[in-house]
Amino acid sequence: MRGQPLSRFILISSLALAALQSFATIDYTVEPMPDAGELRVAVSFTADTTFTDIQAPNWAPGSYRLQEMSRTMKEVTAKDGAGQTIEMRQPNAYTWSMIAKPGTKVTFAYTVPRAFVAGALEYPGPATYVYVVGRKEEDCRLAVKLPKDWKIATGLDPVRGSEHTYSAPTYDVFADCPVSMGDLIIDTYASRGRTHSIALRGAAKEFVDRDYLIRICKYISDFQADFFSGLPFKHYVWHFNVNDRTDGAGGLEHLNSTSISMAAGMGVGTIGVYSHEYFHLWNVKRIRSAVLGPFDYTQLPKTGALWWLEGVTDYYAHLLPTRYNLFDDQELYRVLVNNHNAVQNNAAHLEVSPHEASMRVGETNNGRGNSNGYRISYYNYGWVAGFCLDVEIRRLTGGKRSLDDVMKALWEMCKDDQAGFPEDEIRRQCIRFGGPEMGAYYDKIVMDAGDMPVPEQLARMGLEMKDVEEETKDLGFNWAPMPGEKAIRVSNPRADVRDALKVGDLIVAINGKPACGDTTRSGVLAMNALIESVAEGEVLTLTIKRESGTDTVKSTVQIRKRTVKRVVELPNATEEQKTLRAGWMYGKAMKPGTLFDHSK
Repeated sequence: MRGQPLSRFILISSLALAALQSFATIDYTVEPMPDAGELRVAVSFTADTTFTDIQAPNWAPGSYRLQEMSRTMKEVTAKDGAGQTIEMRQPNAYTWSMIAKPGTKVTFAYTVPRAFVAGALEYPGPATYVYVVGRKEEDCRLAVKLPKDWKIATGLDPVRGSEHTYSAPTYDVFADCPVSMGDLIIDTYASRGRTHSIALRGAAKEFVDRDYLIRICKYISDFQADFFSGLPFKHYVWHFNVNDRTDGAGGLEHLNSTSISMAAGMGVGTIGVYSHEYFHLWNVKRIRSAVLGPFDYTQLPKTGALWWLEGVTDYYAHLLPTRYNLFDDQELYRVLVNNHNAVQNNAAHLEVSPHEASMRVGETNNGRGNSNGYRISYYNYGWVAGFCLDVEIRRLTGGKRSLDDVMKALWEMCKDDQAGFPEDEIRRQCIRFGGPEMGAYYDKIVMDAGDMPVPEQLARMGLEMKDVEEETKDLGFNWAPMPGEKAIRVSNPRADVRDALKVGDLIVAINGKPACGDTTRSGVLAMNALIESVAEGEVLTLTIKRESGTDTVKSTVQIRKRTVKRVVELPNATEEQKTLRAGWMYGKAMKPGTLFDHSK
């Protein structure tokens, strides 16, 4: 640059650096090391300032508790393009500071432990990827060194022409796309023109009724897309870790995927979790409080809206399947009763509001937070709060408006990467659609502690919650499926058969009929059909498989009576109440003929 003024040199250098930054990409390489139970991660970038900080996230979006990734990192190194070590210091546990001239190629590497189960694993982004401070808005690229014959599934965009290489426009998007790899079963389907992948892993993955799972997942995609008038992503991944239980699941939502531990039996509880996590595509991932993106990964966020983002999500996760014929009305009532009881049976509801349970979640667990709520669950609280607000808006508007309008208005505010909503926006939208009276009602439900007026809102629809006596059939034992054995495992045998029937016994036949089908789900259906067919006093012949061979045990069917809370119709319900109920339960669903067919 001889002959150029110094000021001109500085200007040109600054422009060159700015151009470099505008096209900068942070490159990540992940290498699975199954024998060591680790992932080897390398992060490469070009330094744009003399002083560079790298940080490890302290928490993961969707899970409002401190996890501190830095505690799991080992073999941490930093090297320049020539392979020379770059010295670093740690001002705190989750930050590494280094000095490198602008333009220097830096590679920051480390290992993190990851368990490989049944030849596969799924790893989450925030517990795996560090980020360069001040550069989270730059493109990220991931290259996975995938062993031969391994499969991979992720919601990240594939890079054309590069095998097992993916990209994301920002670190937030990058970290919110988990990766499954290894011995996977992968199925696909399309909904509204968008490809969905189902990635199954776990010891019980072979026992999943895959055709039924595809039908369920596709139907959930279809009716939620119908509710929101489209899907907000290019492609979606269901990451499933399968166990051999009959029912139950737990999940974590992501921007265009979900991570779910599920029962191979795919009972109604499992399906409810599918619906819940998929609804998060809108509510929490895009319809969100302003603090929930872009993220500060150094400290837990504070928002009073988790009751809405989680609890109201679960409300719609059960209301919409009822409208679209996936669940029947009794299942919706059952979940309503369970959530109401969970709130009322927790004395904290007299002191803590849904807003406070959300806002103060970070104070729990000695300041480490949790994913449930401060003293009372914002899931249960939000479910019943959503129900009460929904019915009230419907009542005040003669059924012309509902909580659906509030949800969809928030969607219009937040979609297409718009900023999150301010803390008082839900209240404002409730007033917008329900009228001025909704302000005080919202405050009563959301901002104030106290009993939730669920019985009052049920009565407005000609319903009541009451104790009823139900009969259940007692076969003489509880059971769980053993799909690999084509049998069921005995638990809690009744006292009168305990001498002959032991905990852990495998029942392979009942009255000469197989006790379990080829898959967990078919086994559950067969057992349910058997239970329906037997009568009080009938003697069952149980064929037991033991190490010494097979044996037979007799057990007599008994009828047990129990008192449970149920939602029932008032005998004198008015037409106005019935109309309000029909609008709430069935709303605007799909056209006739497109509802879920349970006969298949």
